[in-house]
Amino acid sequence: MNNILIHNACYREQVIEEYKGNPIIEALPPILSEDEAAKLLEYFPSKFKNEYNLANHYKIHSLMNLCRVFIISDRHFELESIISLMIRRGCISRNPANGKYKKKYFKFL
Repeated sequence: MNNILIHNACYREQVIEEYKGNPIIEALPPILSEDEAAKLLEYFPSKFKNEYNLANHYKIHSLMNLCRVFIISDRHFELESIISLMIRRGCISRNPANGKYKKKYFKFL
């Protein structure tokens, strides 16, 4: 049995003129601001108030949540921006809405 999950694309209005009319780019998640990226990438475990009263041998297990802490640095913002830019720039020439990509693709076959 095939376990294929198909999602309907959600096309977003684009601000950048070059991205408008390209369904591949319009279906991508929105371009993030630094604040939006920070909210999605940072991770701080929630405080476990009821765990302060636990015995020490249980507290050790709760402390392992600290291993999952992720604090954003400037380099993370730079990487998020570069990856987003590379994906979008790579899709400009692959616009299925105009026939240019098909012509280029079938030219090599």
